[in-house]
Amino acid sequence: MNKYLKQFDEILTKMNFINDYEIGDKIGKYENTIIVNKNSYLQGVVRYYNNESKEKSVEYLQELFEEYSVFLKEILSELQIVSDKQLKLIAYNCEKINDEFKLFLDNLSKTYNNEYEPLKEFIQQVYNSFRIFSFSLFMLYN
Repeated sequence: MNKYLKQFDEILTKMNFINDYEIGDKIGKYENTIIVNKNSYLQGVVRYYNNESKEKSVEYLQELFEEYSVFLKEILSELQIVSDKQLKLIAYNCEKINDEFKLFLDNLSKTYNNEYEPLKEFIQQVYNSFRIFSFSLFMLYN
């Protein structure tokens, strides 16, 4: 189970940026870590200089989500085999992270006026995945 706790900590670290995000901010990458570019007069200049774009932002999020999605599937698979308190706690905390990530995505969507189609598709994919995870947990515990 320590394997899952370590993975969970790594994912939390990678998703730390979602707590700093506000509508109007943009995301980028620095040293392989997703960061928040705060909304300011220089935001566009900084993003241009760092070769950032909304397309790249969605790519970064997709990569992160793929990794997180694999982790969620592993947790569900393991819970089907064993009933472990620590693993259940991790699953419970994943539900909280899912809610925070959805809030982040809602704010990101508002930043782009809900008009950027690849982002809208990505958000739908995330929401569907989180619904499946929640339903699967519900079925395991009931």
